[in-house]
Amino acid sequence: VEYYSSEIETRAADRLTLENQLRYAIRRQELRLHYQPKVDCATLRMVGVEALIRWQHPERGLIPPLDFIPIAEATGLIRRLDRWVIRHGIEIAARGGVDGEGTRVWINISAQSLADERLVELVEEQLELRDVDPGRMVFEVTEREGSVEFRDVSRIITLLREVGCSCAIDDFGAGYGGFDHLKDMAFDIIKVDGRFIEGLAHSPVDRAITSGIVAAAKAAGRTVVAEFVTDKETLDILAGIEVDCVQGQLIGMPAPFVA
Repeated sequence: VEYYSSEIETRAADRLTLENQLRYAIRRQELRLHYQPKVDCATLRMVGVEALIRWQHPERGLIPPLDFIPIAEATGLIRRLDRWVIRHGIEIAARGGVDGEGTRVWINISAQSLADERLVELVEEQLELRDVDPGRMVFEVTEREGSVEFRDVSRIITLLREVGCSCAIDDFGAGYGGFDHLKDMAFDIIKVDGRFIEGLAHSPVDRAITSGIVAAAKAAGRTVVAEFVTDKETLDILAGIEVDCVQGQLIGMPAPFVA
């Protein structure tokens, strides 16, 4: 019992330390963006990149998102991180994307930020400042977060689309209201929950669920994306059920932008 209590206390102290250091990470220029390629499922032509935040800690090295994003969400720091990602993601889009060919740049946004209309003002400001076509930008929110503040998120998604940007819902199928979102929410793009994709090659149930999601999304006029694609068999299955775009280890891992 003493060991268990000591371990909990150590974890709490470590979390508090990370929280305090995260407050200064932006000012100290410790944040980085890595970009993961997305390709057309049928042709394997590169069609976009997803901007993924990383924290280059001066002492701990590269800290994975799962170790600091939950802290940022719990403390409200996530809004500052989101605004940082927006500025830098649009800057990369202004350079033509990571391939210089004008691919779309995807940016993950928390539901907390998507409840604030000032986010739309920031996007418009940065697009104008960098002279970037709004159609080059895709803003993505996870279903688990988005379902909490459905009305506020839906309103901001609509405003972003009016600017000319596209909007995607991540982890589709993870929450109870998935198909309600498909019907009512103004998302252009559906990203299938990766847990279904990981089991696609060996689970008839996962294959049936994924096929159903894709069919419903297509009927609703949505673009469908699958991530966590790690092998050719999975890629072939996704192509067979007419998924539009894929990403994952088979396609390319996240990497920093090199000018």
